Amino acid sequence: MSFSSLEFIYFIVSVLLIYYTVPHKVKPLILLICNILFYYAVSGKYIVYFLCVYIILIYGLGLIIEKYRYRILLFVCIAITILPLIATKYLAPAINRTLLIPLGISFFSLQAVSYLIDIYKGKVCTERNIVRYAVYMSFFFYVMSGPIEKASSILPQLRTFERINFEKVIYGFLYFCWGMFQKIVLAERLAQIVDYVYADYSYFAGIELAATTILYSFQLFFDFAGYSNMAFGLATMFSIKITQNFKEPYLAMSIAEFWRRWHRSLSKWLKEYIYIPCGGNRKGKFRKYVHLFITFCISGVWHGIGLNYIVWGTLHAFYQIIGDLTCSVRKKIRHGVRIKENSFSYKLFKVLITFNLVNFAWIFFRTPSLYDAINIIKRIAIGFNVSDTFGISRGADYPWNISIGINLTNEIQKVFGIPNITYEKYYILVLCLAIAFLIEVLHYKKISVFLWVQKQDIFFRYLMFLVLVFLIILFGIYGDSYNSSNFIYANF
Repeated sequence: MSFSSLEFIYFIVSVLLIYYTVPHKVKPLILLICNILFYYAVSGKYIVYFLCVYIILIYGLGLIIEKYRYRILLFVCIAITILPLIATKYLAPAINRTLLIPLGISFFSLQAVSYLIDIYKGKVCTERNIVRYAVYMSFFFYVMSGPIEKASSILPQLRTFERINFEKVIYGFLYFCWGMFQKIVLAERLAQIVDYVYADYSYFAGIELAATTILYSFQLFFDFAGYSNMAFGLATMFSIKITQNFKEPYLAMSIAEFWRRWHRSLSKWLKEYIYIPCGGNRKGKFRKYVHLFITFCISGVWHGIGLNYIVWGTLHAFYQIIGDLTCSVRKKIRHGVRIKENSFSYKLFKVLITFNLVNFAWIFFRTPSLYDAINIIKRIAIGFNVSDTFGISRGADYPWNISIGINLTNEIQKVFGIPNITYEKYYILVLCLAIAFLIEVLHYKKISVFLWVQKQDIFFRYLMFLVLVFLIILFGIYGDSYNSSNFIYANF
């Protein structure tokens, strides 16, 4: 059962009806039962057993840390907390064993670590009510792919509950539908192209791989932002506030700003629990750069096994270090050539540079190994020639066999020869991307489309809901080849 499945719609409607009819004291228990049912439907009973044992373990460790508050004890408890993550995600593949990896283990492991550290520092008190604590750790809103929520944010909301607020339910439903649109209509449609090209990239020329890499950047964003918006919408329907994990990241004008907008909960977690404890920027420039490198290296390791993930993480550290080192020089150059820093053209230039740096790093994130990433970069770098790009040296069976004249038109109509992507679907993709881009720009300008819809009369609001649902049903990617549970970040 996935957020984007029909079964989940039935599930959430039933939960909402029960949630807003039972007494407040019972609501945490109802939420816990729903979390367990959801996790059981997604992962099976053995993973539910693991989650229950893990929650009880962290609950007990929290009580021990609050009582004794020894630093060495904290380190031991953190090691125990992340041991299941290391064992299931990193050690099992290394020894060629297939183990059941609990869905979302990377996310609730970080939540558990933050909970223990905050208890040690006295930022939160140990939650004595194990039901409330279990709800916080296993919330089906964010258990699969985040956001990573702190106990100080969620637990107080589980002590006081609001009466049903139809405005919040409608607003949350709108956000949920928007997230589903991003996932089913955009991410899945882009995935058909990206997966086809990356499955055998050796048949494709540099310009084709470069274009596909850009498409992957948008696929990843719409997939992950789609999940996050669905989670945010669900939480809002239950009058629970969680982090909005994305704030128009591809409109960032620097890498540092990108990370303030992309996966914001993880960025804040890394800053608060890795970067600042290491020393942050308090111990000079060189140490600051070392701390940046360590933080992003850990981010890469957290995302997955393989040198490609470490390279992806450290690339972002390298970008920020170079940006900081060249800041004064670039400022002098701007003044020297009289660049208007507040002009639209200069801001657009910075957005494009930032996006391309991020897009280049995504190559390492998408490929299964560092070897594949390097090969793709080589083909992009040296593959921009007429022979490769236009298929003159290829056989007719190759999917991107483009030649001059009639064949070029035919291939464009086939949308570059990708199976299951027709001429009409190509236009649907372009149109939907344009809609999504417009909404992103408006939100970047602090104009919330959803709040604007919320302020309109009831007939207009329902019309907007119907239009969005119609677009999802009509243009969504369904069928035997589609698996709605495959959110990209659920794998991490």
